Amino acid sequence: MSDRTLDRIGATCGILWLPLEFAAHSLVARAMPQGGTPSEQEIARILTAPPPAQAWVGEYLSMVAALLFLVFTTRLWALLWRAEGGRGWLSVAVLAAGLVYVALKFPQHTALHVLWTRAGHGLDVQAGAAFLDTYGDLLFGSMSLNAVMTAATAVVVLRKRALPGWLGWAAWACTVLLLAAIVTHTFDLAIPFGFWVMATAVVLFEKAYEKYAWVLLFVSSALFLPTSFFFIHSFFVMPYVATTGDLSDILAGSPPIATWIRGIFRDTAIAQLGLGIFGMSIAAVSYRRDERWAWYALWYLPIAWLAYIASQALLGRGLVPPSLLLVLSLLGLLLPVRRFWPRDG
Repeated sequence: MSDRTLDRIGATCGILWLPLEFAAHSLVARAMPQGGTPSEQEIARILTAPPPAQAWVGEYLSMVAALLFLVFTTRLWALLWRAEGGRGWLSVAVLAAGLVYVALKFPQHTALHVLWTRAGHGLDVQAGAAFLDTYGDLLFGSMSLNAVMTAATAVVVLRKRALPGWLGWAAWACTVLLLAAIVTHTFDLAIPFGFWVMATAVVLFEKAYEKYAWVLLFVSSALFLPTSFFFIHSFFVMPYVATTGDLSDILAGSPPIATWIRGIFRDTAIAQLGLGIFGMSIAAVSYRRDERWAWYALWYLPIAWLAYIASQALLGRGLVPPSLLLVLSLLGLLLPVRRFWPRDG
């Protein structure tokens, strides 16, 4: 296996880390308190029964994501260490911060595992609160290591030009946001760090970020499929929409309305399935061949995700997942612009 292949494996781990963390967070969310400091009633709700199987799947995905982050960290360290001529300490600080960050993930998730294992078996609210506080403290404590990582990377990048300058300035911005997240206990302020990791990993492909940008659009299109399959499962297999109590009373009490609603969601599922396959096909064939019409056509992806963000905002729901997909599709379109429009015309 060549050095270039090994370098690209390290970069790929960084690209996959954020989507995997996002998937893990989505699966775990239902078994965790919502919002800020949980009330005793919220903790008691969590302790009444063990979490669903999907929450455990999310936890295991999170541990896999931590290992991917470890590989990415070593790849980033190797680049910065070479840029410093093998004598600087900032690259070592990046490596150390990444290693300790991953190490903290294990006790962090252990606290959650103990809480979930004992849920439904007489664990009292105060003990449950202690486990949740431990989980949260380790989470925000690990962000301080992310801040060290981005600050050290920013200095090396801006001094040695190891990476494009905009990544260095973005690293400084992430450092400030991470510190603000720690002080205010606001997790959302740390989300840009995930995008910075993904962007850095893409650039670490060297010029491959232009050649393989189609993968980002392929993934962004493919993520239409799970939602499509969810609707298909909900309306052709399950007797209710999503969870008991959503529209189950209407569906059970009025067959005509039930038929109408099922028709709407059936058409939505088919449309989303078509959008996903359409985008995946264009990204994997024509866009990969640098055909300009494909670049124009695939702008429907960020438009679709932007519309979805607007709908979620009106419903008062979370904006992080669709925002991630919006950024993913924009990166896939903007990174290889020079391949479609070379400077020499």
